[in-house]
Amino acid sequence: MPLSQEHRELISKLKPVGVPETPCLDCEPDIDGLHVRHAALCPVAMCVDDITASDRAWFEEHPFADYYLRPVTWGEGADLIVQNPEVVELSKSHQLGVRGRVRVERMRDDVRLRQFEDVWFVVVPGPGAKAEVMRPPIYPA
Repeated sequence: MPLSQEHRELISKLKPVGVPETPCLDCEPDIDGLHVRHAALCPVAMCVDDITASDRAWFEEHPFADYYLRPVTWGEGADLIVQNPEVVELSKSHQLGVRGRVRVERMRDDVRLRQFEDVWFVVVPGPGAKAEVMRPPIYPA
């Protein structure tokens, strides 16, 4: 699906977040559908744990809010990579960055849902090459 000019303008305003070349150096993530479980001390797991704790704190500070939008983190970008074998292969030969936002919605006081909205990978093939932008294939438009 080609990107519209509106999407290109939006993407150009988002700050890219670098994703490590090999997101899980010290663990083999267990992928079950759209859920990824990492070793307890995996940097990706620690990043996702930190951001979900921040989400919880945000809703505690805003008790009447139903949702909020925030930038995607590198840990969430790494989770998107490991969920798709094609993107894992791409990450071995290309530098990837992730841009976009996450909609965090309160389902109940103790349950929140993260929805990746307008999340894109920036693919840089090599030194001096022009960056390409692609939507993670597991979250179709």
